[in-house]
Order: sequence, then structure tokens, then C-alpha cells
Amino acid sequence: MVIKNGYYLVNTDLFNKKAHSIQILKTVEAINKNSDINLTIIAPKYSSSNLDELFAYHGIKNKFSIIFVKNFLFSGGGKTSFYFFLIPIFLKILKIRKEIDFIYFRSEYFFILLLFLPSRIKTFYEIHRRGINRKQNFIKNKIVKRVDGVISITNELRKKYLKLNNNIVAAHDAVDLNRFVINIDKKEARIKMNLNQNEKIVMYVGSVTEEKGVDIVLRSATLLPQISFYLLGSVNKKILDEEKSDNVKFFGQVDNDLIPSYLKCADVLLIPHHPSIKFQSPMKLFEYLASGRFIISTNLENIKEVIDEDDALFYKHDHPEDLRDKLNTFFENREKYEGENTKRKKKMLDFTWDKRGEVVSNFIND
Repeated sequence: MVIKNGYYLVNTDLFNKKAHSIQILKTVEAINKNSDINLTIIAPKYSSSNLDELFAYHGIKNKFSIIFVKNFLFSGGGKTSFYFFLIPIFLKILKIRKEIDFIYFRSEYFFILLLFLPSRIKTFYEIHRRGINRKQNFIKNKIVKRVDGVISITNELRKKYLKLNNNIVAAHDAVDLNRFVINIDKKEARIKMNLNQNEKIVMYVGSVTEEKGVDIVLRSATLLPQISFYLLGSVNKKILDEEKSDNVKFFGQVDNDLIPSYLKCADVLLIPHHPSIKFQSPMKLFEYLASGRFIISTNLENIKEVIDEDDALFYKHDHPEDLRDKLNTFFENREKYEGENTKRKKKMLDFTWDKRGEVVSNFIND
């Protein structure tokens, strides 16, 4: 068996505990576990580089190599730091170029490196969204045309770029189902997390920002004083400055190990995403499904690729009244929407990290 050596170029701090770090690590673990590919991450070195600690936090059982490269020219943050980081990354690639069969990346900032790679090294670009302006769209289009293969995060996104490169596959995000094998019901979960048994709890997990549609949630909360809105995740200052009612509770960044228990506490879970991110594949969607709770989501096609009316009620974004009506519909018909859904559980078997690893590794090998 011939082992293909790939290097995944990353421009983020893998120790930041955010969703994209989880996505990168779980994808690489699954690819290495389920194929003849040896994929190594090359990432910037920040304050910590304790791999055992990183793998333990994210539940990585099949360990793999991560090369941390020191940005010796500029140690600050932001775009300037990353542009300087391209230099040590390029020097590292130059040093190990004979070992490289392919390069894998998801940040358009690595585009400039493509211009200097030997033609024998294949390139794969994992795309997560369209550009938010003309400049970004121009760069993304150039990358899609230039690389050997594209992995899109949704089918909607795949359709948008298929005309630029027909060697493109859709690979949705996924979930570690083992994390959600928690044999407790809602009552027991609320006792464990010290939450009120009598509250009607609507929960959102993720970045608490306007881009994620949380501003609409806050406006809906004022229309539903009898319902508690729990928002778990780092909070944008703009959201904090907005007027909010007493039934909105901010929990801030919650430890990853506690997320499954918190989700079990909810009556219903929210995906209030703005249409501007309609091509993305939110990881919370798969965690929500794994929790077994019912979902209320904005009416976006990328969400409907995964769930349907058996799993969720859909509302029009920017219509807090519509979100209010859907929440009232749920609570007035709880017996219809609550409980264990066999179809939902079966569906989750198609959205594991192992499944995603198979899709991506087969695509690379083909």
C-alpha cells in the first residue's frame, strides 16, 4: 500500500477551543484513521504546543503529527502577523518538499503559496463560504480554478463553484456521536447543570453575534416573556450593547465537555443564522441533532440539506414575529415535536467524522 503524504496548512491557533479548530482536528483524525493517507498539520506556534492537552480536550483518540512553526518575524495578531507567517511556512514546505504528495488548506491567505509549489504536488482547497465582498470572491474564484480539487462544506456551495472546477465534492461537517451518549433525560440534565425544572428553555450554542442572527433572537425574546432564552458562547460587544429583556441569559464560553449536558436541558434549540452565511455548514446543527432535541431554524437551503420538517420548524430571518409564532407552535404542540425521533437518530449516522474522513480521503485518492 502506497502512503500519500499530505500537509494541512493552518493559519489559526489550534488551542483557541473554537469550532474551526475542532473541525480541522476531527477531519484530520478521520482521514488518517480511515485511509492510506498520512495527513500532517502545519500550524503557527502560539503560547502552547502541548499536543496531549490539545488531543485530550477535543477527544482525539487516534493521534497524528502537528508541526508548529514559529513566526519569528512578527508575533502580533491580525492580518499582518499572518502575512509574515507565510514566510516560515514557505521555508518549511521548501525544506520538506520531496516528502509532499499534496497540500490541503481552507484559508484563502495561502493562495500565494500555490504559485510557488512544484506541479507534481497536488493541491486541495476546503471552502466554507462565499466571499463577503468582491475582493474575497475574486480570490476564492482564483483558488478554485487553480487547485486540483475542491471540498465544499455544503451542496449549495458546491453548486456555486462547480462551473469553475468540476473536480469538487461536498463534505458536510459532522459530530462525535460518542460525546452525546448521555443516558439522562431533561429533568436529570437540569439537576446536573443546576437549572430550573419549570422554565421553558430555548437554547442557542455558538458565537453570539448579529451575523449568527442573535439580534433577531433578542427581539423575539421581548415578545415571549414567559420563555427563557439561554445563549451559550462568546458574546460580541455589539450584542451586549443591545437592549434585551430579563428572560435572556448569557452563559459565555462553555467548556466543550459540558455542551452535551446543556443541550439535554433545552426544550428546543435555535439556529438563527443570517442569510449571508447561507452556504455554510454550522457544526451546531449536527450537535443539536445528536442531542435528540427539536430545532427551530431560519429557512435556509444549506440547513435543509441536513434536516427537514421532521426535525425542525423553519422561520423567516429578520422576522422576530415569525420566530415567536414558531416557538409558540412548538410549545403548544410539544407531544408532536418532542421525544425520541428514530429517523433523526438514524440520520446522524451519515454525519460522523469517520464518514466525512471517508468522503475526503476517497476524493483525494481519486
